[in-house]
Amino acid sequence: FDLSPNGKRVVFAARGELFTMPVKKGALRNISHSPAAREISASWSPDGKSIAYLSDASGEYEIYVRSESGSGEARRITRDGDTWRNAPMWSPDSRYLAFTDQRHQLQIVEVASGKRTNADQGRWSDLTGIAWSPDSRFIAYEKVARTQVPTIWLYALESGKAVQLLSDTMPNSAPAFDPQGRYLYFASSRDFNLTNSAFEFNYLYTRAARIYALSLSADGPSMAAIESDEALS
Repeated sequence: FDLSPNGKRVVFAARGELFTMPVKKGALRNISHSPAAREISASWSPDGKSIAYLSDASGEYEIYVRSESGSGEARRITRDGDTWRNAPMWSPDSRYLAFTDQRHQLQIVEVASGKRTNADQGRWSDLTGIAWSPDSRFIAYEKVARTQVPTIWLYALESGKAVQLLSDTMPNSAPAFDPQGRYLYFASSRDFNLTNSAFEFNYLYTRAARIYALSLSADGPSMAAIESDEALS
């Protein structure tokens, strides 16, 4: 399920069909009417005009986009369903869909043209934790390193390059952009709070995870600026 951008309707994939229903006023709508196919993983575009989803209408699960009202025909975006795809995620400008698959790939498809880019591929496991930047220029995601520890990478659509943002010595996960694009938040388990077990003769490391933030611009405001009261200020 997903909420419309204005918060007035919700889209559900249920029993192989797509339905939208109002939060308060209006009627339930079946916008797919495809009893011979199964629709799943529905998401509403940020501009409110379209619904993206997975359907096995072709015999394999592919990504489709259709009008949020259900009018017209659905448009098939991908055509090589040789592996399981995860739910597509809209870019904030509604121009692109990003998705991962069981080949450990992160792919980006331009909705209007269907042009697809293989942004990155993991060697050890699936890429997860996909997050679009507010300006639709970057995607942050989790990728397991050679050390078998997940860390955060960033893909730039303009340059087509993927870079590792954090070291792979500590687990880093769940990237999320600040709505203004100033910071990248993430969770990381890097605290070693050593305690002695009350019941067993061993040590425990508890409360290892915290939420952290990276500044995304060299001239951005510091999140750790030291405050000091001065006599002449």
